[in-house]
Amino acid sequence: MNRNKLYKVLMSLGLLIWGLLGMTSCDPKVELSGDVEDFTVTLLTPKIKAGEQAVFSFTGDPDIISVFTGELYSEYSCKDHRILESGDYSLSFSTATKYGSQEDHFSILISTDFNGDYSDISHVKAATWTDITDRFTIATGNTNGSYIDSGVLNMNEFMEEGTPVYIGLRYVNQPTAIAGACRTWYVRGFQLSTETNLFGEQVIADISSAGFSLVDAGIGGACRSTILSVITLLGPAGTTSQEGSENWMITKPLTRQSQIDLGPDRPTPLKGMTEERLSEYKYIYKEPGKYKVTFVATNANIDHSQSVVREVEIEVES
Repeated sequence: MNRNKLYKVLMSLGLLIWGLLGMTSCDPKVELSGDVEDFTVTLLTPKIKAGEQAVFSFTGDPDIISVFTGELYSEYSCKDHRILESGDYSLSFSTATKYGSQEDHFSILISTDFNGDYSDISHVKAATWTDITDRFTIATGNTNGSYIDSGVLNMNEFMEEGTPVYIGLRYVNQPTAIAGACRTWYVRGFQLSTETNLFGEQVIADISSAGFSLVDAGIGGACRSTILSVITLLGPAGTTSQEGSENWMITKPLTRQSQIDLGPDRPTPLKGMTEERLSEYKYIYKEPGKYKVTFVATNANIDHSQSVVREVEIEVES
């Protein structure tokens, strides 16, 4: 093919593609089928017994139907987010001891200015720590592994709204050549909790979720403290050390919040776009109460979407 013919072919193809694009851009958008406003909901029996079937009758034929039953976690008013109101924060745990003879190994402290660097004891020493040990009942002597409940401490005075705090468990041992063998300390049942408006007491952090990290001074050798389902606090190995040592278990930053966002409530899907018309919906309420039932109906295609919300109230008796 010579150069002139090739030029004409390319020009023709270009004009054809340009024309097709122009025709496509002028095409009208796809309109919605049907009118979603035709969707209505009728509750056949506004008052039923718990365990009986509630029947909701529909008119219209929307593409998509979903329902918020009005029960906890299924309320239309919480479709964007559900806020849990929290009250006082409290801390509790249990301690036990075993072996050895040294006293005053254990203390519990709290800080608002620890920098969160667990890599070296110097960062811990640079922070300001408030000792709250005397606010609790702590194991004394050798309990031979029997746990002593600490009691419950209201943490409001130590935890300001929105300010992260760190809780540290400190273990200090004196030189064993002078003070005798170190005791082993155990901490279990660590629980930071709050009272909520919906669910009563809720755990904010426990041993597994508080993010405890070990920080060891490393004097006289590595400590033998561990974090499992129980925190074990113990100094370095050896019974004749001339040096004292300390190690800490420190939580991740913990923040007091008066409101906890649980995320949005989700509706239950009843009908999809490819399914046949739905004429009714049946549901059983197990608990007595008054419920606001909300149906969301939608017509949609690639270009448009239109939704309507229909609400009905039902009373469920015991």
